[in-house]
Amino acid sequence: MIQENIKVMQKDAKCIKPLHPEIKAALEKHGQKWIIAAQVHGSIGYFDPRDAERNLKHYLEGEREDFCERCYSLYAGKLEDMLLWDIQMFRYFQEECPDSYKATMVFIHKWMNLPEEPFGNSIGLMYPVIAP
Repeated sequence: MIQENIKVMQKDAKCIKPLHPEIKAALEKHGQKWIIAAQVHGSIGYFDPRDAERNLKHYLEGEREDFCERCYSLYAGKLEDMLLWDIQMFRYFQEECPDSYKATMVFIHKWMNLPEEPFGNSIGLMYPVIAP
């Protein structure tokens, strides 16, 4: 199903660009919510789940640049580089700290289901101290 969604999104994209093999493999193995969680965790709450979902959607639609503060200042605007770093670090976190990883996934999934206001920004600001 993930594979079909990727093909449909890329088919509909204005400019079709291939997915990086590591990003494609992460999508197929873990799904979009995992990559969203990887971005939230990798940004230590700078991205809330909606921001992360938007970044992933833009990437799947063929965008390779993003000019949010994090991407522009740390990755020279290269969205793919930012996604790759977050995926690599989240995979390491999953393997090396499985209990913390599981608790973090539960936390982020709960966050994904909260209404955007007033919780989104507040949780992002507190993420470094309240995340498991």
